[in-house]
Amino acid sequence: MSIAPLIFGCAGTVLSKDERAFFASINPYGFILFDRNISHLSQVQSLTKELRETVVHPVVPILVDQEGGRVSRLKEPFTAWPPMCTLGRSGEVSLAKRFSRALARELLAVGVS
Repeated sequence: MSIAPLIFGCAGTVLSKDERAFFASINPYGFILFDRNISHLSQVQSLTKELRETVVHPVVPILVDQEGGRVSRLKEPFTAWPPMCTLGRSGEVSLAKRFSRALARELLAVGVS
């Protein structure tokens, strides 16, 4: 089965039967999560696992806007990160590295790649 070169979202916090069948039939390249897909930590973990199980390729990208400041789809208990421009204005490369690693750890913990 080939991979559709598209990234899809889903309607809610769990996949419907129709969404599972659709994703399995087209085998999308990846997925993106929006506010409507996120309610709490374990739910996001379950959803990302479920999305991965619908496709053939094992390392499907799962994306989310989690840039800090007002662009943060993952709310409490996730870290409330400052806007990236704040980090950039600091001019501290070591701070940016630490920040990016900490953010990556949070995202990976719930299955966002």
